[in-house]
Amino acid sequence: MTFSFQTKRLILIGLAFGVGSLHAQTSCNDPLASNFEEAGACTYCESVNQLNSSPEEEITIGSGLSNDHMNVGIDACNGITASLGVLERYVGNVEPEAGNLTNYQVNNGFADVPEDAEAGSRWNYLLSVNLGEYVFEDVDVKFGLDFDPANDFDAANLADSYTIFGSFSEAFPFVQTGTGIDYAQASIFQDSQNFDFGFWSQLAEGANVDFDPNAVGVYNIGVYVYSLEGALLASSEVSVETVASCNDPLASNYNMGEGVCTYCESTNELDSSPEEEFTIGSGLSNDHMNVGIDACNGITASLGVLERYVGNVEPEAGNLTNYQVNNGFADVPEGAEAGARWNYLLSVNLGDYVFEDVEVKFGLDFDPADNFNADNLETS
Repeated sequence: MTFSFQTKRLILIGLAFGVGSLHAQTSCNDPLASNFEEAGACTYCESVNQLNSSPEEEITIGSGLSNDHMNVGIDACNGITASLGVLERYVGNVEPEAGNLTNYQVNNGFADVPEDAEAGSRWNYLLSVNLGEYVFEDVDVKFGLDFDPANDFDAANLADSYTIFGSFSEAFPFVQTGTGIDYAQASIFQDSQNFDFGFWSQLAEGANVDFDPNAVGVYNIGVYVYSLEGALLASSEVSVETVASCNDPLASNYNMGEGVCTYCESTNELDSSPEEEFTIGSGLSNDHMNVGIDACNGITASLGVLERYVGNVEPEAGNLTNYQVNNGFADVPEGAEAGARWNYLLSVNLGDYVFEDVEVKFGLDFDPADNFNADNLETS
């Protein structure tokens, strides 16, 4: 007679002894159970979560990443932890929301990154799974990512709530190909990724989801450590709430968690001079100009009028944005092109910025009719 893996025993005593049969007795065969190899169904230590905490292991990936402010799921009996946190790129770990320590609030929009770095969204998830004396071959670790900003996550239905949900064991062969590391035999795995680029963005695209860093909403991420018998040992679930923020680096409330951008009021200094001298032409002056100033960003835009071969024109007294010049052709040296008596004189100084950072528009009115409408630049 053959018996199942659960070692079901059946002892027939024989009718002569007047005993029918003894009931089957089972034992726990899960080495990660607290009653391994003892009689009865498997039982497990209750997992706990330490919020806004740090796992024992440091983060060894990347450069200078911290293990602070993470949701640390703990299986104390087996020495297993599964930790998740949120990192604001080039800033540091995000502290969870007060009163809701599994939720991390981050401004929407793209990250401020060094030159030549890929922008992407403002935040990365931060993951660390530490199996202690075990290796990934001994357990089933599943990871879930939600690319939909709708706040409709159902913790009781992980497979349908996550855009991507699967076992580490499925990904490890690909990771080994890229890194040469056999994570099936490793005990620690760490990762920090951005939803907007890399393989996650490709997988999201394959799932017909278009991740938008500017979207406002809630994204859910979870890591779950199961025994090979299917018992949940430790888990960590976090949500990332992107809040409306001013994402214009030239606004006075940039990246301050306020949805509507506000700006310094620009001013104009009339019959004035910008800080920069003129380096074009020969001996041009920066006097008598209308200097528009964005004091918060150190930007100026200046216009004036030059009477050719004479000098800068002073504006009309009482109307310092108007420059009066005689009509007719300029008096020019022999061999020079005549043309009108006057030139405009323009200087734009962006200070610490470059023209790629802004949009500068320029308008010229060739119609002598005095019908300019400042409220309708396109047709004026």
